[in-house]
Amino acid sequence: MIWTLFRYKWKRIMKQPALFLSIMFFPFLFIGFFLFFIAQTIDESTDKIHVAIVDEDQTFETKTLANQLQAEDALSEVLRMKSLDEEQAKQELAANKITAVIYIPEGFTADLRTGINTPIQVTTNNQNLFSSSMVRLLLNSGAQYISAAQSGINTLYDLYIQDLPPEEDPQSMLQQMIVNYTLFALNRNDLFETEQVESGAHIGWENHGVIAFLLTSILISALFLQIFTHRESSQGLEDRMRTLGSTSFTFMWSQYMYYAGFLFVNVSILNGVVFVLTDLDWLLHGLTLITWLIVSLITALFLCFLEWYLANQTTRTNIFLLLVSAGLLISGVWIPVIYLPDWIEQILSISPFHHIYQAFAGMINFGENPFDHWGYLLAGWLVFTVVLMTGIWRREQKNGYISFPFK
Repeated sequence: MIWTLFRYKWKRIMKQPALFLSIMFFPFLFIGFFLFFIAQTIDESTDKIHVAIVDEDQTFETKTLANQLQAEDALSEVLRMKSLDEEQAKQELAANKITAVIYIPEGFTADLRTGINTPIQVTTNNQNLFSSSMVRLLLNSGAQYISAAQSGINTLYDLYIQDLPPEEDPQSMLQQMIVNYTLFALNRNDLFETEQVESGAHIGWENHGVIAFLLTSILISALFLQIFTHRESSQGLEDRMRTLGSTSFTFMWSQYMYYAGFLFVNVSILNGVVFVLTDLDWLLHGLTLITWLIVSLITALFLCFLEWYLANQTTRTNIFLLLVSAGLLISGVWIPVIYLPDWIEQILSISPFHHIYQAFAGMINFGENPFDHWGYLLAGWLVFTVVLMTGIWRREQKNGYISFPFK
């Protein structure tokens, strides 16, 4: 009887190819277009940031500093600097033509040579918070190199220059070292030591994105499947099915098989599509398909669980979205764990989404068999199955549909 109801449900949706394809591919396409839009927006928002330099000191060192900032490789990738006088800089900042102004005050070099720390003033335009924050970040990083040079000067002075006899003119040597060390920092032509690492996503950002993309797509498909195909059976049809020996167990398991079968077919097809687009070998690994099968079984059970305990579709949808969104957000699926608050690490072990992600991560990084994560997921599946079966049995016993005794 379960198999008969399963085939009936499957044939019914296959007779509606538009609905079938919409449920299967709409989440995939929707998320894809959304990510493409975000990527385009980011690309458009990362045009070079215009910054003005106002040099009121006009010494050799400050001119070198201004020229070096304009020629610095890392800064030139995101900043476009130009020298202006103070009045022009104020006008362009007010007109929102530039994002920031770097003021080098008069007497800056003289103060530097006498050990006085006179800060370079940076004024930013708060109308563009993103660009202003980036300017501060970049210039702070550059300032760290100059600070390092100053530390070297102080060390050299303490250990060597101050003990020189007067005839060797220690003050003149100190001035020379200040110029040499400062120019050394500026002439690096690379204020930032960059290294491409997979920070936050140890499996690589592409792999991380594919896992998040596929998992989100299959969960949205599951929600659509329940919304558009679930129909409350009429009391007459249910009574007729019961005369043939059907119980709530029959209805539930047939629905469960229908959900699980559809979701596994769905994710398998999407998995193949993503493989064609990305050529990631792990997508066609047998362990990957087993993991997706377990995901389908758990998601199908969750849908049945909601249907059994919540009669209202709107309530089911809201709870599904709330739990799934929260789970994906705090489990390192949407956002790598390294960027999340520390307290979240304390609850990751009980999150099924985290175990799904780690199952894929272990396969990708080390070729590991994710048996531990599968075991946790299947244990959770078993617990919820027992809870669901217990609820169904109690209602069946209450309604008098069970004809054999339970001790």
